[in-house]
Amino acid sequence: RRVHGGETLQSLITFCRSIGLEPLVEVVTEQEMEIALLSGAKVLGINNRDLSTFKINLLRASALIRHAYIRLPELAQKVTFVSLSGVNGPQDLSTICSTGYNIETVLVGTSLMRANNPTDLISSLTAGPPPRISTIILDDRPLLKVCGIRYKNQMVAALREGADFIGIMFFEKSARYIANMNLAREMVTVIESCSNNSKPHSIWGTLPKAVGVFVKESAETINKLAVQVGFHIVQLYGYKFDELDPSTLHKPDGSPLPVIWTISISDPSELESAKWPKGIAALCIDKKVGDSFGGNSQSFDWSILSKLELRVPLVLAGGVNESNADKAGSIKAISIVDVSSGAEKQPGEKDYQKIRKLARSVKQHIPSSETKLHITISDSLTKKLLELESEYIRLTSHTSFWSELNNNWQSHGHRPSKLYNATLLTDHIRSKSSTRQGASIYIKSENSSLPGITHGLFHALLAHWLGKKRIIFAGDKQALGVAVACYVLRLPCTLYISEKNSDMDKMNMMGTTVVLCDNETNAVERALQRWTQDNQLHCALLTNIAPHPYSTMTRDVFGRLSHELLSQLNGTLPNVIISTSSSLVEDFIDKEGVELFIADSDAHLLATKRANEISTNQQEEWSAFLDIVSKEGLVFNSTNSMKCLATAIKRASVLSNDATIVCWTEA
Repeated sequence: RRVHGGETLQSLITFCRSIGLEPLVEVVTEQEMEIALLSGAKVLGINNRDLSTFKINLLRASALIRHAYIRLPELAQKVTFVSLSGVNGPQDLSTICSTGYNIETVLVGTSLMRANNPTDLISSLTAGPPPRISTIILDDRPLLKVCGIRYKNQMVAALREGADFIGIMFFEKSARYIANMNLAREMVTVIESCSNNSKPHSIWGTLPKAVGVFVKESAETINKLAVQVGFHIVQLYGYKFDELDPSTLHKPDGSPLPVIWTISISDPSELESAKWPKGIAALCIDKKVGDSFGGNSQSFDWSILSKLELRVPLVLAGGVNESNADKAGSIKAISIVDVSSGAEKQPGEKDYQKIRKLARSVKQHIPSSETKLHITISDSLTKKLLELESEYIRLTSHTSFWSELNNNWQSHGHRPSKLYNATLLTDHIRSKSSTRQGASIYIKSENSSLPGITHGLFHALLAHWLGKKRIIFAGDKQALGVAVACYVLRLPCTLYISEKNSDMDKMNMMGTTVVLCDNETNAVERALQRWTQDNQLHCALLTNIAPHPYSTMTRDVFGRLSHELLSQLNGTLPNVIISTSSSLVEDFIDKEGVELFIADSDAHLLATKRANEISTNQQEEWSAFLDIVSKEGLVFNSTNSMKCLATAIKRASVLSNDATIVCWTEA
């Protein structure tokens, strides 16, 4: 009799266990698979026979198991699957076991009853080596885990570059140990808020996820920290295979905590006798040196991994760096590449550029969170974007590039931009206070004399270093600055813009070709299309809808400017920084005591809880506009700049005289 209701099935399972039996629950459809998993079944039999036509399909079991991994991955990891029906000989057994899923048992019935000599049939099924069971592989390229991150800004960088897992270290002897559990919890919150909203991974579900990393810690402590911190997966080092039962680890809601079990080896031959417990979500293989359990920046012979016969996803750790990441990412047996020291400047200090190189080498695609353009990113365009990023990383690793850019900025870009002490505005705010208190307001305006010149000089120089003969550009607000930069560096330029403006005659006089487009998206689209057709062109996009790696380049340039601000403040951190761009303040995320406000809704930065989104009304903005004009004779043109100024005035009015506020705007 078939059982359709989950409650009935659950009661039957409970009864069986009460008398010392573990029931096998047979399923035929995807719906039945889900009901059985949610009812707590631990042994699932999947019938390869279509009960309406009685036809056999030996791949039916693997199809339903795949569905289980997609819909309920954490429950599927804990189940023993049994393939029912259709086995008539060794070849059928090999077909079932080679599908890449953890089918550990098969039921042989009809063929055994029909066999002239059942003993010979059983002998043929059990003779010789066991059928090869392939490692579970569900993706063309592996996922990426960046382990041992200790700071929010480094975590944001890893998430931006497409990291699928962030490893949080809870081993006190490690240089990457996080002692502050509140910080660890905040990091998990950021990871959860940065879900890429793409189709859930077939095994791991929604990504990215936080991984708690432990070395020989008790189950009690791990469960306690799972409640306190909230990590989604646990990775275990240093245990014997029977030393800790994965089923004893739980999430705060009582559901199983997926376990990545680590085996540390001195020599690949040790894998032949290696053991690990049942019910783990993945198996990690790391290099052992001396008495350590891994994390030694040393690798082993990875070629053996393709020969392994495993029933779980495989994680590669140990010695993955810029020079071998592409090789690691191309090993078909690997589900996750785990990097730590290979992404660091020094132990515990991650390097943005190294994370970027590793992410691109392993994953070989553009980070989805950075692709904001509402057009199809073709294979040819993806290739061009990845080539641009690769060359950009290579060239900008030379200090001479940045030295030349700094010289150009000083000579032609009016850098450093002035940090203006708005003393009259500050006095006005204090005069309105009953306590005569109010923070000092400083104004730092980027490109106030020539919008776009800073980034224009950057892209023009990059084009020269790339050996390109011409530059094309899309973006309205900074067009004149780009045209001037190209004229100064003698680089022919074509601008794709969506709005006519009073500067078009000036741009034409400098030899710039201006192409009017229907809208901003159309401008970007046309620039990219032309770029893919001409290898002599460098494409510069200065717009919020530009695909990766343009947003990365913008952040890198603005990151350089944060050092400029600190220098102007004689190394003293301000109490508050208010900016039109998240890129300008990103380097201040981990500076304690600095309050941050941003006008653009950057999901990654806002998720850190270190940055606040600006919230002002029109009355406050116009009042701030009149105050800055009447007191300082300055005019802010953009709406976001007025929002920043209004926020600066509000914050200044509640702070003391010794506090400092920097209002940092792009225009």
